[in-house]
Amino acid sequence: MDDVSRTVGDLCGQWELMPARSSDIGRFVTLSLDISCEGNQLTVEEDWGRGKWQRVLTVPVDGEAHTFPIDDRVFPANIFTAISYIPGEERVCRATWTDAATLEIVECFNAAGSQGSYPMEITHTYALSATGAGLLYAMSRSSR
Repeated sequence: MDDVSRTVGDLCGQWELMPARSSDIGRFVTLSLDISCEGNQLTVEEDWGRGKWQRVLTVPVDGEAHTFPIDDRVFPANIFTAISYIPGEERVCRATWTDAATLEIVECFNAAGSQGSYPMEITHTYALSATGAGLLYAMSRSSR
């Protein structure tokens, strides 16, 4: 599959972490993603640790800010860093296609840490591999 023939539809589907080819994700060990699209709505279902922590995010891919409630203090990327979501607050997500097969979701929220609360931004990037047979998922935080 060459770059020209890859589309948004190719990004959608079920994806499993390949531990031997991935960064260590701590106590969860496993990660599966189910990405689906309907119109401009995109849904990302995350399953960390085979059911230990799950989240579903449905967001329009329009670059606009969309607000979602925070119900749980845990977010898996920071499980051992003493940083957490603040339940009862909201997170703001913006989703955009950076090209035909790369999705970027930027998540902004107030995080709780040992020094109090502070704003945090996490950028989630989902892209097809060069062959189109794999999904590359990267998460970068403003705190690191």
